[in-house]
Amino acid sequence: MPKDIVVSTYSSVISALAEAIDAYPPSPKSGLINIKCALSDLSHCLVANHAPDIVCERTRLGLLSVDNVISKQPIYDSKLAMALYEMADSLEQYTLAWALGEAYVGLTLSLFTEERFCWRLLEQKKSLVRTLPCYLYEGRPSVSSPLDITGAMACLSAIGKVSFHLDEDLDSVGTGYFHLCTVQPLDWLSARFANFTWRYSATDENEPKAAFLLSSYGATFLSEALPQRQRRALLASISESIRTHYYVEFSDYFSSIERGGKLVNGERLVPRSLSMLPIAVTAGQLARPVRIAGYHYLQIDADSDATSVAESKVDLASNKVCLGRDLLSSWLYVVDVGEQYWAFDQTDFVGCFALKNTRLQRTDSGWTCYFETGIGASLHVNADLFLIEDGVFQCLNDTSLELFVINQDGRYVAVAIKSLHQEEGVCAVSYQAGKRIKNIWLTAKPRRFIEPWLAECLLPEVKEVPSGERSAQKTGYYQVALKGGLLWIEANLVLDIVSAASHSLLGSFSTGEGKRESALLYGMEYFNRIVLCQNEVVNRMVLLLDGCSLAFQAPFFTWCARLPDEVAMADVSHLSVLSDSDGLCVLGCNAAYENNFVINTNTISDFIHYLWPQHSLESVSNYD
Repeated sequence: MPKDIVVSTYSSVISALAEAIDAYPPSPKSGLINIKCALSDLSHCLVANHAPDIVCERTRLGLLSVDNVISKQPIYDSKLAMALYEMADSLEQYTLAWALGEAYVGLTLSLFTEERFCWRLLEQKKSLVRTLPCYLYEGRPSVSSPLDITGAMACLSAIGKVSFHLDEDLDSVGTGYFHLCTVQPLDWLSARFANFTWRYSATDENEPKAAFLLSSYGATFLSEALPQRQRRALLASISESIRTHYYVEFSDYFSSIERGGKLVNGERLVPRSLSMLPIAVTAGQLARPVRIAGYHYLQIDADSDATSVAESKVDLASNKVCLGRDLLSSWLYVVDVGEQYWAFDQTDFVGCFALKNTRLQRTDSGWTCYFETGIGASLHVNADLFLIEDGVFQCLNDTSLELFVINQDGRYVAVAIKSLHQEEGVCAVSYQAGKRIKNIWLTAKPRRFIEPWLAECLLPEVKEVPSGERSAQKTGYYQVALKGGLLWIEANLVLDIVSAASHSLLGSFSTGEGKRESALLYGMEYFNRIVLCQNEVVNRMVLLLDGCSLAFQAPFFTWCARLPDEVAMADVSHLSVLSDSDGLCVLGCNAAYENNFVINTNTISDFIHYLWPQHSLESVSNYD
């Protein structure tokens, strides 16, 4: 075959590949299909003309990767678009060199080494089955002219999952909006489909399925009735579905990492937030994932290693953005700290160090340990296990100790431990992060372990379940007496009323500094705001409020069909916390006359924020 005919064949295939890649951003599905066809044709040409093995392998890699994206992944990815352009440039350079002669071909082979961005990304895409972050949008036609719904559906279906919804307003016959789930960012969508007005959607059609998978995984993990083999198989199946559809790598939340910015644990899997905007990490900023009270957060801090930390724009009152509830189990290190056991995620583990190889230094806030590795960590002092005299550890009761070092919220902390072992656990959830309890872990044994706060941290703001999610089937009010008045609690706020003896009160937790915090465990949720309505008597019953981690303990609760007509209701500002011991607060009113207080859908937020003002910090967190 004459060489000019072969060159013509290469030229036409390369041209078709370039056109298909150009069509990929505006029409991802058809663009990928055409890219696949062009790569298939090019692969045949390369084999027929005895191209070097590395060129044939890389072309085959591109073909397999595109095929996997079409069948198993979201159809558009901006990083993939960049990789495809780089791949096409490499292939074009090779075909031009081939036309000039064998001597020039060798000069282009460095373009096909596996270190290059395009081949590394395509290698990942070849076997990837998890989904990229998707966003939910609502789009309305921006003009009043008749809408071609069929044509619009065809265009939008090329970039994601789309449906059309009619307005419920009877006066607006035939009008509606498009509901679109896509990986495309809002600015791209607004520019590409300028005839629509786009906004983020507040609804998630996958939420019922996610809730089912969550409850199924937790119940299966904690089940003692299932045989171990069946339990492991069921957990593996459910976790695979959760990882594929509801988790992403932490790095996928970032549009760019500027020079001087840092991303920590970018490969860690975290929940996928449909309303999360892509974030740019700027110079002097450090981003990391953090788990608090069973929720994963994206946290951005000023980087202490940056040359100009002052230039880093980090609002310390809003440096955490909630990504969603942690649905899966984690492997833990459970450590014996004397009177109790604590548990820490193994991904936060730094190392264990012998006391004899540790140098201590006194600081304004306590003691800092320095190890042979060069790491310095704040020492958590436990007076039950050791003393420090003249800068030297003095172990008590002939106890053999090690220093267990973790990275908590970006700070190294050392804890003296007697022993440690591994266990797998799931994280209980609370709508309010505790000041001393970071997480509560549950294992299949079954056992419960506290993960304490050992480093200072700004807590995220309280989460509250929207009023639309309250049960409409519960009516009336629950009445309970407290000092100086009566409290009336709307029934549709109530999750359950249980016996205090039937549920675990984790009230003995202490950081060793005389500070305690109580938490009441109910299934996989824990309540860390516990109100004692009457402190002088035995509080046998517990009333749990839904969606705010608030529990009331009292001798009994009386249900009433409605509020009494003749009684005036006082404002919550007349209430106060009369005492607070071990995290159990006594609520009452010191007025000279008896007051009636109502907690309902409209007043629950005021009630919480008035009595616990430290939980009312403003935040930009996106709560699920």
